[in-house]
Amino acid sequence: MKCPKCGRETQDKTKFCGWCGADMNNPFQTKEKPIQPEVMDEKDVKRQQSTESNPNPNPMQEPKSKLVAGLLAIFVGGLGIHNFYLGYTQKGLIQLLLSTIGSLLFIGPIIAWLWAFVEAIQIFTGEINRDANGVKFKD
Repeated sequence: MKCPKCGRETQDKTKFCGWCGADMNNPFQTKEKPIQPEVMDEKDVKRQQSTESNPNPNPMQEPKSKLVAGLLAIFVGGLGIHNFYLGYTQKGLIQLLLSTIGSLLFIGPIIAWLWAFVEAIQIFTGEINRDANGVKFKD
């Protein structure tokens, strides 16, 4: 099936063109010249490969320690300290409030400490391996 806007061949039964995003059910669209892909030179290819293999998307930020994050989760995790350390301030605040204000119900701190213990296990097993900015932990 041809796109009514760009004229490129698309898969049958699609609602929108994968090339230009045009509505496939609307034949009254202005025809455009298809977008040509950019030609990359060797410098662009090397730059793209280096950014894909770089585990630290923000080179100005120092990677967090996996050991410190895990130990914080075990010992003071119910207060959300490990989440603050990793940059997850919203999760840290939820755990902190659950431990402090939830102590009126006596179940809040138990839930917060169990949650932190599960996160400690996930940190040590590598299931959680990046901080809030996407930077991989250092071992």
